[in-house]
Amino acid sequence: KAVLLSHAQADLKTIASPDETRGGLRYLHATSEYVEATNGHILLRVPHDGISADEFPALKGAGADLSGESVLLDPKVLEKAVKLTEKKSRSPVLCYVHLSLGEAGEPLLSATDLETEVTIRQKKMEDRYPDTAQVWPQSPRYAVTLSAIELGRLVDWAIKHGGSRGAGATIRFFTQGSDRAVLVQILRPDGMAEGVIMPVRDSLSTQKEEAAKTMQQAAALSAPPQF
Repeated sequence: KAVLLSHAQADLKTIASPDETRGGLRYLHATSEYVEATNGHILLRVPHDGISADEFPALKGAGADLSGESVLLDPKVLEKAVKLTEKKSRSPVLCYVHLSLGEAGEPLLSATDLETEVTIRQKKMEDRYPDTAQVWPQSPRYAVTLSAIELGRLVDWAIKHGGSRGAGATIRFFTQGSDRAVLVQILRPDGMAEGVIMPVRDSLSTQKEEAAKTMQQAAALSAPPQF
């Protein structure tokens, strides 16, 4: 099927490698389920929003469905397509870029405001994308949720004042549990800066806790009476 690309997925350009010698890492990797980007050090995968491409207006320039294939998208070309979308449209679907494939498997990026339609035909990239499934953790041992805003403050400070002996700034995290303060260490040229950042309760953690509580209650009710 064709897919709709969001602005959030287009912003993965900040994760892709800017190095022209890094082959496939320079591009965004789009599949029928998600778009991902990596620079070899970090990887970020963003699933498609829950809007079907069938809801997109009919396009004269649309091509074939992805049908299980994946394509490499040039971040700069995708950015051009995003600029053609209706950012504040009454119809949310017009805020997306429609992705389909040309006859040679090249990406076709389409946008419309219902009056005009623009399709950008990107050259098919022959570079190979790494098999990211091999580095994806299968059984994470610990989970802790941190505020992106507060974490950003630590990152900004570390970039400005961290680093030692020519090394880039790094941040080390220690945690004893998902509800305990996280110890932070930032290596500096003249020593170590330490601090803590408090975790936040997220909806996913709450759902898991409620599910566990429900299972415990069900087990207690099904247990034979004790005399």
